[in-house]
Amino acid sequence: MSLAEIQAHFIKGGEKIPLLVIVLTLSWALTKITQELGFNQLISGNLIQSIPRFLLPAALFLLSGLISYTIGSSWATWALMMPLAATVSSTAGIGMAVMAGTIWAGGAVSDVVSPLSAETADISYGNHLVTPLPFVLFGVVLSTTGYAISGCFI
Repeated sequence: MSLAEIQAHFIKGGEKIPLLVIVLTLSWALTKITQELGFNQLISGNLIQSIPRFLLPAALFLLSGLISYTIGSSWATWALMMPLAATVSSTAGIGMAVMAGTIWAGGAVSDVVSPLSAETADISYGNHLVTPLPFVLFGVVLSTTGYAISGCFI
């Protein structure tokens, strides 16, 4: 690879960085807004009392996956959901490592098939969806089952 090709790839990749910075900035703003509105207290108060304790990790995993799919960013999901995981962890008496793991896994798994992440990567949504969807669905079912089973032991 010549120096001119390396430079062209470097510039082409650098053109995508401002979009990523915008996504991260908006996710931090969304997190701040939801904290100010009391999202964590509202969800954790109602969520913890209505869901059995052993299903909380699986429920937060699925909620994180749904949010990640909707907004198309695992980083924004982590920023939005991590304060909720800390609140649920302290309120329900579940280890923070388990709750953080559910948030990280849920945010990462659905971001792969999100239409917004396909748009960011300049890939057609059909190609973006068809290739990883069977693997993602298998991973979601397996992870949800694993979190539900592990919830019985925490």
